[in-house]
Amino acid sequence: MNKKDTIIYPKRNELSTLKGNTLSLNARKIYDFIYRKGIEFYKNQNNNFGIYELNIYEIKQQIGMNKTTDHSMIIKELELIRNVEFQTYDDKYFLSFPILAGFNLKADGILEVALSQFLIRMILEKKEPYYHFVDELAYKPLKSKYSKIILDLYFRYKSNKNGIPQMDINKFQDTMQYTDGYKNNDIERFVLGQAKKELENYNNLNLTWEIEKVGRKWSTIKLNIKEKSRIDISPEINISTKLLKTIEKSRQNHFVNESYSQKAMEKLLQKYEEKDIIKALGELYKYNSEIKSFSKILTAKIEDIKNSKMDKIKENQGYTLDQKEVETPLKFDIIEPKKSDLDIEKEKVSNLIRNSDLPTNKRLFLMGQLGEIENLEDLEKFKNNLK
Repeated sequence: MNKKDTIIYPKRNELSTLKGNTLSLNARKIYDFIYRKGIEFYKNQNNNFGIYELNIYEIKQQIGMNKTTDHSMIIKELELIRNVEFQTYDDKYFLSFPILAGFNLKADGILEVALSQFLIRMILEKKEPYYHFVDELAYKPLKSKYSKIILDLYFRYKSNKNGIPQMDINKFQDTMQYTDGYKNNDIERFVLGQAKKELENYNNLNLTWEIEKVGRKWSTIKLNIKEKSRIDISPEINISTKLLKTIEKSRQNHFVNESYSQKAMEKLLQKYEEKDIIKALGELYKYNSEIKSFSKILTAKIEDIKNSKMDKIKENQGYTLDQKEVETPLKFDIIEPKKSDLDIEKEKVSNLIRNSDLPTNKRLFLMGQLGEIENLEDLEKFKNNLK
């Protein structure tokens, strides 16, 4: 993801699993936003225990709420956040305090907030770096609080080689805050299933889980999250390494990634030349607004490119607006650049990989390696390894 499309900040580990946290998805997004802004404010203050200001409309935009929605809905969430306690303890010590010290919504839409002094001290503490890094924009499109919690856990344990620790089912329920009435199939459908769908669609992550049982009752659960390949190639689609890399690069733009459709790409490949699609994706990579339809915007860009090429051809033929178009053959031939021996051989290997029975992820990995090869000697070694 492009640096401009990320908002990375350090988050205290314990904020991922707050004790007694029954907050809604919106409340979780709000306290993350307040916390991030607090980090910026307190690090630049001589007096570390001050009050800072936020625009309530910016908060609404952050959580995907309509600007005209009554402010009382934000107030309600802030009251719930104020009641949540940060707790950490072991056999030797116990620490407990609220996250939010207080807030004041003024008539002009300015929200005054202050974090707990204990939390501020932790933010500025350098001796105990119990933090992990999160991307604020990764949370924005999520619709389920379970997705948000599991993404929090993913960010917290991302650097841990074993990933998210195994949890007994009581701890898992306390963390996820689902109702006591949920049976096993309810948990898989409404908690895990919903999170799996959203993390895959919005964050490019694959969520799986392992359950241990005592009889029919769930005993423990282990969540496993891995980054997915950004592109799922259907075996029948004829796609070059160059287009593969271009799609991958364009999806580093989160507006493109959120709207990307593999089905739309397959249809476009049947309709347009690959080189025009590659050029259009290169332009789309720079896009900085919400994309409602991936198919429509990419089609529009491809058509612009085609029209631009036609205009250039007409210009070269001496065509002007005040003259009738002369129906004569082109004065020049459009010559495709001659492919090198390396390119020809790489295309052969690329076709072999695409048409193989290997899993999609393995094919993508091999295609990536193939794209890095720059001479025939290395290509020959690569082919031998394939065998």
